[in-house]
Amino acid sequence: MRGPLINLREIYRITNEIVFETQMSNIRFTKEFHQLTNEFHRFTKEFHRITKEIYQITKEFHQNTKEIHQITNEIHQSTNDFNIPMMTSQKTTPA
Repeated sequence: MRGPLINLREIYRITNEIVFETQMSNIRFTKEFHQLTNEFHRFTKEFHRITKEIYQITKEFHQNTKEIHQITNEIHQSTNDFNIPMMTSQKTTPA
């Protein structure tokens, strides 16, 4: 009668090992998944920060461009007000 009893004990031992390994795998997976989600969260925060910075730089660039355009228009208007002729390249022919 020992044969079947030993087989049941062996089956019980193997089953316990499988359950234990499955639990350990789940714990490792949970830890790794938690690390992955934390890294993804950190990545999205950094991406948001960079995007916000690019937006701010673009906004400042646009404002500077508007100011340059305005100054250029003012210079152009002031040259017209004083009736200053525009410099043109004219070839002079010897007389």
